[in-house]
Amino acid sequence: MFPLVRPAAPDVSGWPWRVRVLRGRLRSREGRHGAEDVAVTVCLVWVADALVRTAVHAADVRGARALVAEASAVLASVPAPRPLPRPALTGRQLAVLRALQDEASLRQIADSLYVSHNTVKSHSRAVYRKLGVRTRADAVSRAKELGIV
Repeated sequence: MFPLVRPAAPDVSGWPWRVRVLRGRLRSREGRHGAEDVAVTVCLVWVADALVRTAVHAADVRGARALVAEASAVLASVPAPRPLPRPALTGRQLAVLRALQDEASLRQIADSLYVSHNTVKSHSRAVYRKLGVRTRADAVSRAKELGIV
């Protein structure tokens, strides 16, 4: 039989530094702001889960406690969620968005705002683009989520 070798208790002091390095590397590769936090969070939660699973299967209570402590340190370094950015909508775009919420047709919106149908189409496309959606229902849902309407 081979003797069971137990690793020493892990050093938790390096996690914040490692997270900052990982976040910086992801920022340099990713073009989208905030995507690095999602990637870091996924990685850290995976590592913490692996540590807890290993602790569950460990025969040594002290080793299991050290692994759970390491998992706690990993989860403590998970970045806090950022608030969703509010897009800057013009007054007319906001009026069109509110009318879209009321399920009025584009022609009805145009009549109520005293503008052309094409102007309302243009404003609605701008609203969709700024909210990052493709449909009226998604635009209304996203606007509610952001507290715009």
